[in-house]
Amino acid sequence: FGLALQSDYSFSAEAVDDAVVLRFARPRIETMAADFVRRGCSLVDLLTSELMAAQDQMLLLGRKTAIERVATFLVMMAERARPAGGDDHAIELPMSRQDIADYLGLTLETVSRSINQLKRSGLIALPHPNRVVIRRSPALRNLGQGEEGSVVERHPSSSSPWQHH
Repeated sequence: FGLALQSDYSFSAEAVDDAVVLRFARPRIETMAADFVRRGCSLVDLLTSELMAAQDQMLLLGRKTAIERVATFLVMMAERARPAGGDDHAIELPMSRQDIADYLGLTLETVSRSINQLKRSGLIALPHPNRVVIRRSPALRNLGQGEEGSVVERHPSSSSPWQHH
């Protein structure tokens, strides 16, 4: 999950599910990079993909509202489940609500409120606390991209600040 030029790493990680971690010394990485080129693959492409993921995470934390962050997180989890043979409409969350909150830079209460808003809006269902079913995938994706008005809208006269449209 990272490369370091120094002997010390700037950050750490915590696994929320079963994980296999590999560590390679720099000479081994250089050999692997040369092998990637011989196979017609590019280590630069792989690293660029990782950089793009880091940029997306910075955008998520810096510019999106709480509901947009949660929607983006659920879409991302669905996309990760799909290549592994999972159903992109049903997501098993390996993380607790607190872990999700920490990952998204939110409080536990805000994550819970956002998930309940998405449920009330009909975008998701929660058959089990760790299982989310995406009912309206395009709308959830649009919400995560900041197109909130097309999915849910503030409704000042309602007891709930969010009204489904």
